[in-house]
Amino acid sequence: MNPYELAELLRDELVVQLEQSRAGAVQLATVHPGDMVPAYSTCAMAAVRVAAITPQVPGAGCGTPTSWDVTLDLAVNRCYPENDPSRTPDMGVLADLANCGVSDAEAMMRALCVVPDDYTWTPGAWRPVGPQGGVYGGVMQVTVHDLDAPCCP
Repeated sequence: MNPYELAELLRDELVVQLEQSRAGAVQLATVHPGDMVPAYSTCAMAAVRVAAITPQVPGAGCGTPTSWDVTLDLAVNRCYPENDPSRTPDMGVLADLANCGVSDAEAMMRALCVVPDDYTWTPGAWRPVGPQGGVYGGVMQVTVHDLDAPCCP
């Protein structure tokens, strides 16, 4: 399995698990390029991003590493309710959004169980994101160990 295929697998399972989240199903899901998943204005978006591919045993030449560790970010963005910035937000609404974020984090944790048994994995911390630009959510990293190294021709 290559890193992109692993990201697709996690994306698909994340979508399934988010259907059980307090915040509900997502409208859009993707494997995202780049070094971050921006706060798009699309409400209810999930993304998986390949954050790093690291040789397990670094070598000097092509093909020296026998396996790679792949770090992936699982991200969920939700729309923040409209709020007048000149007023204090309703505390009940804030508490509900915090609870929804934790429920999304739990969905991410469940999604990690889809990693094939051939691989070991190390989950990272879930971190809240936002609210920024009307979007809040969270990101969780997972490192999957011992993916096969591509061979040199």
